[in-house]
Amino acid sequence: MPCGAHDSRRLGHRCERCRRDHIKCDGSRPCLACKRKGVECASPCASGTTLSIVQSYPSLDPRPCKPLSTDRSGHYTNAFFFALGFSPTLLTVFSINAMASMIQENKILQDTVSLLGGYYASRNPNLLTFSKNEKRGLVSQWSQLQRSVALGIKEVASDGKPDVLLACALLLSFVQILDDISGRSWCAWVCHLHAFVWRNGKSSAPLTPLLRSMCRLARIMNALRALCLEQDLDFAPSSRSHDLGSRVDHLPSHGPDTSALSDDQLLDYFCEDLEMWAKLQWLTADWKTKSNELGLQLDPANRKFPRRKLSEHEYKGIELTCIASRFQRDIIDSLLWYTSENGRNLTNVMLAFYYCANVDISLMFCDSVWLSLNCELPVMAHQMSYEQATNALEHAENGLQNSYLEAIFYAPTLYTVSMTRRYKSERGRIVDFIRKLKQKGFLIADQFLSAIEEAWATQ
Repeated sequence: MPCGAHDSRRLGHRCERCRRDHIKCDGSRPCLACKRKGVECASPCASGTTLSIVQSYPSLDPRPCKPLSTDRSGHYTNAFFFALGFSPTLLTVFSINAMASMIQENKILQDTVSLLGGYYASRNPNLLTFSKNEKRGLVSQWSQLQRSVALGIKEVASDGKPDVLLACALLLSFVQILDDISGRSWCAWVCHLHAFVWRNGKSSAPLTPLLRSMCRLARIMNALRALCLEQDLDFAPSSRSHDLGSRVDHLPSHGPDTSALSDDQLLDYFCEDLEMWAKLQWLTADWKTKSNELGLQLDPANRKFPRRKLSEHEYKGIELTCIASRFQRDIIDSLLWYTSENGRNLTNVMLAFYYCANVDISLMFCDSVWLSLNCELPVMAHQMSYEQATNALEHAENGLQNSYLEAIFYAPTLYTVSMTRRYKSERGRIVDFIRKLKQKGFLIADQFLSAIEEAWATQ
């Protein structure tokens, strides 16, 4: 019986002779068919469907290394390393350089890497072809691993291997967001993951560079969760008050010393800024809600009486405007620095988020209730907000072209950008971006589109 184009055995199973003759091959070398014919039996060269590991961090060398394996699990693992792409955010944690020894020594981590690669490939049919039994196998494996890892991260202390457990939990968070259309299960998982990081962070033992990178990624994902859902983060703005507004002092001037600032340090800043953005978003929304409940009136004329005492709520509002202004200064300094940077793989990601954060800070204070405070507000002119949002979208679109697993990280920027789009042609770019995000396997993209279209309908 001829082996068709959708036969899963095409991935290195058949020898060159059997593939050419379109006949069955038992996979041995030499195979039975070639033995009977008395001809040479050789494995085929790697095809476009065979995924190879790209050793892309820290040297970001695009030359492929030898595939890990030729069995199905090996193809899933190769699909995982392919899905990392050139994302510095993920490669500081999950590169083959960083993970090789851990993967070899821990069966549960091997299974988790294979599962995520399999899930990603199942959502991207151009990578691998799946039978119904293989898809059911992935679901069964996901259920078993989820129970085991969830039990570990919910306990007060880990079993002595927090790095392995945290790596598995982070990997499974991507399975969650690929598997969960609503996003609710993913959010709950990220919350448990962040709680685990916080508990283990109180340990007096120093963190290894890899464990520190994993903790940072968990914090980034938690901040993205809070930004998407407008939820609170468990830290006080005062914890960053001594640093706010001084980012320019920490970024080197452009020249020979620019490379001295490592990607790790830049990602630390990025993580802190995402958390601050999410916290500020929550605090300003909460302040506006309470202002409406208190009936705070838009009457700037009240401020002409110097003896009028401000309420505690109004003082809190003024404090928020000061925090936002200092944070906006950090955002602008980062924007100027990254705009002048060339050759860093972080550039598209960082610029997309920093442009978007700058716009969102301005939008936070556009509500008329803030005018009642009669103080300086960090609000940009409409045209400037529009241009900044356009820049954010352009960098996100550029980054999306070569993003795979990291692609979902761009989702929180879409809502802010969409609020500055007024015309159908402009909104079409947002819709097209979400469509491409869905094509990369993230069905949750439909939820973002629904929220954005609902906001457009009320504008």
